[in-house]
Amino acid sequence: MDELLDETLTRIEAGTRATRMAVIVDGKLMAIRGITADAIEQWLIGFDPESCRDELCAVGDQRFPIRVPLKTGSDEREIGWLLVGPRPDGSLLSKDEQKALVEVAGPITTAIRIVTRRERHEHSLVQRIEAIERRLSLTPGN
Repeated sequence: MDELLDETLTRIEAGTRATRMAVIVDGKLMAIRGITADAIEQWLIGFDPESCRDELCAVGDQRFPIRVPLKTGSDEREIGWLLVGPRPDGSLLSKDEQKALVEVAGPITTAIRIVTRRERHEHSLVQRIEAIERRLSLTPGN
């Protein structure tokens, strides 16, 4: 997951020159750029996802004026948010750039879901292998 989100933010940063970014998944801070985790945690206290369902851009928010819901379909619940700050000169992303972020949100969401499923599956396999190893070590004659 770290590798996926790092690459995602690297590409967004290169394309937008945003000063800070974050990815929130299932209410957890998963990736950040240009800001501390503590600052984001403070920001999240006042973040109301319901207030920005119809608006991608919140001009009054200096920290994260662009908030892209991570979801794959129009009627599907979001799994999190891609948060994007302003450029170094304080300007916001253009409407075309905002639209592009919305368009890549679906593939990003799908990738997050796939990696999450794979990580759960791998964790399950490791647990099974460890259980087998424990049983084998307890078997007489080993």
